Amino acid sequence: MDSLTNQLRLVKADTLFFKTLRALSSQNLYKDPEGAIRWADSLLRESKRRKNNYFEALALQSIGNAKYLQGHYAEALQSFINSVTIMNQYGFENEAAALYHNMGNIMVRWKKTDKAIAYLSEAVRINKKSLKYNWLINNYASLTVVYLDLLKQLDTGFQFSVLAYKLADSLDKTASAVVPALNIGVVYFNKNQTDSALLWFNKALELQNKSGFTGMHAIIKHKLGLLAMNTGEYKQAEKLLDESLQIRLQNGEEEDIHTLYVNLAETKYNTGKKDSAYFYVRKAYFLRDSLFADNLVKQITEMEAAYQIEVRDKENELLKKDAIIKDETIAHNKAQQGLFIFIILITLALLVVSVFAYRNKKRNLELLSRKNLEIEDQNRQLIELNVEKSSILQIVSHDFRSPLARIKASTDLMQIRQSENTVQYIQNIHTAIHDADNLIDDLLTATGVTTSADDNLEYYTTDLFEPLLHEFVSIAGKKHINITSDVEPVFLESGGYKLKRIAENLLSNAIKYSPENSEVFFTVSTRDDALQVEVKDSGQGFNEEDKSKMFKPFQKLSAKPIGNFSSFGLGLSIVLKLVGELSGTIELQSEKNLGSTFKIKIPIKNLGLYEG
Repeated sequence: MDSLTNQLRLVKADTLFFKTLRALSSQNLYKDPEGAIRWADSLLRESKRRKNNYFEALALQSIGNAKYLQGHYAEALQSFINSVTIMNQYGFENEAAALYHNMGNIMVRWKKTDKAIAYLSEAVRINKKSLKYNWLINNYASLTVVYLDLLKQLDTGFQFSVLAYKLADSLDKTASAVVPALNIGVVYFNKNQTDSALLWFNKALELQNKSGFTGMHAIIKHKLGLLAMNTGEYKQAEKLLDESLQIRLQNGEEEDIHTLYVNLAETKYNTGKKDSAYFYVRKAYFLRDSLFADNLVKQITEMEAAYQIEVRDKENELLKKDAIIKDETIAHNKAQQGLFIFIILITLALLVVSVFAYRNKKRNLELLSRKNLEIEDQNRQLIELNVEKSSILQIVSHDFRSPLARIKASTDLMQIRQSENTVQYIQNIHTAIHDADNLIDDLLTATGVTTSADDNLEYYTTDLFEPLLHEFVSIAGKKHINITSDVEPVFLESGGYKLKRIAENLLSNAIKYSPENSEVFFTVSTRDDALQVEVKDSGQGFNEEDKSKMFKPFQKLSAKPIGNFSSFGLGLSIVLKLVGELSGTIELQSEKNLGSTFKIKIPIKNLGLYEG
């Protein structure tokens, strides 16, 4: 009896200890996510040591929640997946619903609609079954985002918004009804039903004021401002948009701030305040460039992390299959040992058993051969995943919104100041389109996604390089850089496109990293059975560390662009790739702060050269 009492006391002590760690992690979640992770890690270690599966799953959930708040969505997803696996394994279905909801929201962020719908639908099923209506409201709200914002299915999004609103209203959950009411207004707004949209936007504002929940105030004011713009009430729109902007500025929500700058510029222009409109256009223009760079880095980081998770999942599947193969092999080996012992003990059946053992061994070898083929198939799938990574970069290559933002800003300025600097604005648009086109070519060339059919066309070197030099003379002139060129006229049967891209990247780098009032030399000649392209500058040069990594893609070197230029770190990697495809060589002469000379040598036999 005393032993049973002691065991019960220990169980209660464990539960209290786990609950304390869980509470400490939850209390720190919003104000100190790193602290919350530390407490959750302690809970995870102790629950594993004491073999408490329930609190192990809760610890993983807490880590995932903290990572989600920090914006580390791939790590958060992995923690949620590990947690929900334990929850389902040990029958904690009700607790798993919150995990499916969070996993669905991550898929919404990554715009993977099929997985988002699957996870959120599973959360809805569990919450309906367990009568957790508060969570059900949140599930409906997330499904609204999927159908309304991602799939653009207004009617389906409207149905989920109405479900969420009616449920919140029936439970007298005023704060929970704010978002559904706003979403209903958004549907009416998108359908140009102005009166209904205004009714529901005001309803959302009323519910928010009644509940004391102010988190949606900026969004509601923004929507009301857009509605006023659509009805031509520009002064009212200006007031509402400015109120929304002040809240956004306090919260540092840059993407929404950019949108408000654009909306306010249009409103100011329509009220005759053209100077104010120009002011907001400039603010939107500069903020857009910053957002593009930040979002690009963030997207690439998230894509890389998501790719790593998929690779780990595939590796885990391979490990499981390998373990199955090992278990089967051990089982077969034991069977063989039993047969050999049986042979020794039953000598009369030696011949029969020997034949049986031979056949059994043959079957084992065939089984192992089949399993090896399965492993090779899995390795092939891993290689395909790496190809998918290149496809991801291909998608990113389309995301060249910074040049488009410059085009938008220039056209806005042309509308506002139609009589001033129109030629300059058109030149800005031409330059932005050229930059966007070069960015696409660089990304596609760096990832090996595409090649140009123009590479099989015939050119004279003068016809190939002189238009390029003319273009770069204009660009260099902005920094007062003089380009001296000497192009030997040679007829090329092939390889012209690659040579032009090589020269383009080397000249671009020379101008970017050279100081003002300097000189760049460009020479094309034939010698020693090779075509030689030489680019020499007096720029910042390269140190030894730069030389060790300069031809790798996306590398940032010690030199920085001078003037209004930017670099993605792709130029030299593209040069190396194209020179390799032509079986050529690269020579570099450079010292830090003493300029650089690149010599590209391409064998004549790879170009079909004829002196012109």
